[in-house]
Amino acid sequence: MHKKKRIVVGISGGVDSAVSAYILKEQGHEVVGLFMHEFKASRTPNPDIFCNKYIKFSAFLNYARKELNADAIAMGHYAQVKFDEKTQVYQLLKAADPNKDQSYFLAQLNQEQLKYTIFPLAKITKPEVRAIAKKLKLNVANKKDSTGICFIGDRNFKNFLTNYLPAKLGKTIDIKTNKVIGEHHGVYYYTIGQRKGLNLSGFKKPYFVVDKDVKNNILYVANENENH
Repeated sequence: MHKKKRIVVGISGGVDSAVSAYILKEQGHEVVGLFMHEFKASRTPNPDIFCNKYIKFSAFLNYARKELNADAIAMGHYAQVKFDEKTQVYQLLKAADPNKDQSYFLAQLNQEQLKYTIFPLAKITKPEVRAIAKKLKLNVANKKDSTGICFIGDRNFKNFLTNYLPAKLGKTIDIKTNKVIGEHHGVYYYTIGQRKGLNLSGFKKPYFVVDKDVKNNILYVANENENH
């Protein structure tokens, strides 16, 4: 049995966060749900990093800890946090479900953020999550997975940004080989971890975004069989 904690869960309106709250409640924790749309960006920096690092895992965490007296926050992401006793370091690991793993998208989190964040879905798969939701008769049990960014909702990210940022062609580079393998329409249109819409074809393994050089408008990608 886990030590009882007061945990604030970031509720997105989808099945993952709903089931996360249920799992924590079943473990005996005191669960407080807080809708993520209450935390919106007040400026326009790098959107993908801002959303996770500054909204969810900074403003949200600070608010939960200071205003709601929370011991930790929880998110419906598919990732794992492990504390290494030997090194005294919190490690961000891949989730049990390889098809839904989001650890690559959370790589910006620091030690303090990892220390106070729980991912209840770390060891279960998406089908299992939906099965739990159906058993509980949740109205979000069959809700389609969101493809939006947290603070703009379920809208197309690229279409959203075209209203504010002009397209600017740039190079897409394989971060391991340092070779140009394609062309993109502007680094701000892409998010860390993005796999679709990269305009890269003819490769045995799909690529995903791992870094962006905003100053030089370069998009860095990696093949899924490479470790970075």
